[in-house]
Amino acid sequence: MKIELKLHKNQIKIFQDKHRFKVIVCGRRFGKTWMSLTSMIIEAIKKPDALLWYIAPTYRQAKQIAWTMLASKLRDLPPGLVTKMNESSLTVFFSNGSKIELKGCDNDDSLRGSGLDGVILDEYATMKPRTFDEIIRPSLTDKKGWAWFVGTPKGYNHFWNLYNLKDINGEDLPKEEYAVFHFKSSDNPYLDLKEIEAAKRSMMEDAFMQEYEADFRKFTGLVYKEFERSIHVIKPYDIDQSWTRFVGIDFGYENPTAVLWAAIDNDGNWIIYDELYRTRTTIDEIIQIIKGRNAGRNIAQFFGDPSAKQVITEYQNRGIPVVGANNNVLGGITKVAEFIKRSPVTGDARLHIFDNCTHLIKEFESYHYNENRNSLDVSEMPAKEYDHALDALRYMIFTYVEPDNDEELGYKPYKRWRGI
Repeated sequence: MKIELKLHKNQIKIFQDKHRFKVIVCGRRFGKTWMSLTSMIIEAIKKPDALLWYIAPTYRQAKQIAWTMLASKLRDLPPGLVTKMNESSLTVFFSNGSKIELKGCDNDDSLRGSGLDGVILDEYATMKPRTFDEIIRPSLTDKKGWAWFVGTPKGYNHFWNLYNLKDINGEDLPKEEYAVFHFKSSDNPYLDLKEIEAAKRSMMEDAFMQEYEADFRKFTGLVYKEFERSIHVIKPYDIDQSWTRFVGIDFGYENPTAVLWAAIDNDGNWIIYDELYRTRTTIDEIIQIIKGRNAGRNIAQFFGDPSAKQVITEYQNRGIPVVGANNNVLGGITKVAEFIKRSPVTGDARLHIFDNCTHLIKEFESYHYNENRNSLDVSEMPAKEYDHALDALRYMIFTYVEPDNDEELGYKPYKRWRGI
């Protein structure tokens, strides 16, 4: 039985590729959702009893956008191929026993458990990295299922890593299993190029390059807009033994535990010289790593998230004297921004990061406000993502520079690091 693809030539290149995992970076209106649903229908018809998932960032998007498009495409199929369409569960049943299910990853824990023949993650850049790594990937194991990672760039995040065939920890992925595609909006031959030119004239350059050219660059809504690798990221060197050192810790388990090591030089500049970034790692394991890296060094103070009182107690009982930091998020963001701001006299900043601290650097380039943020509303909080290492940094910088006010700090200042 021949099914008409109705795909343009660049979509067909992707469809015909035989790699198990496909990373598809494309501009707006390239036709990524149409292409994704078409490929799933073909796969469902070819393979009996297949279970295929299309996952959108939210269930609402899956229903309002993808389901409407899927229903339209199914009407073009020969009679008898589809036996049932259940709109309440967003499921299509085929006569050969195959199923296509549409999902949202706004509650990604609900995606656990099913053995999948294939999955498409649409707008992958907006999803949590753990959605695939911890939840979906195990579901592909039994059937050796395939996966497509589709979307438009959103800064230098996990999608950027995948585009460069790196996992979330920066380790190389097996090239023989992955294919990477990059297409601009203009690579859709059905788009009017005059419309793209009109958009280019009306949009900010960064926004146009990201949305239409599928160019990886900084978020337009970055929290730390002044961060520049050429200014703030430096090669490692030997830290002077006389400089004061601190450690900041953002506790986690499913989310990463992020640990940063910092030193303050004689001019009050901060140097972040080491980091630890681990998921699903026990407190005992983290503490052993911290103690190993601290060997022979005098750490003036350890700062941690004050809301995790029990965890702080466990660290203290195991010989790491963590104190609860000042967790004023907006105040801390403001203070960190002061340290990355370049001096109008020297052109340099008061915060530098060794280039081995890759996760902190990536978070600086990805930590952003929600897209619907009113730029005049300075009280709105950033999106709660790409912030683990940045939280550890904020704990150190903001707590250290607070005035000598015991009530405001919430704990007795340590004389050896407060300089009292």
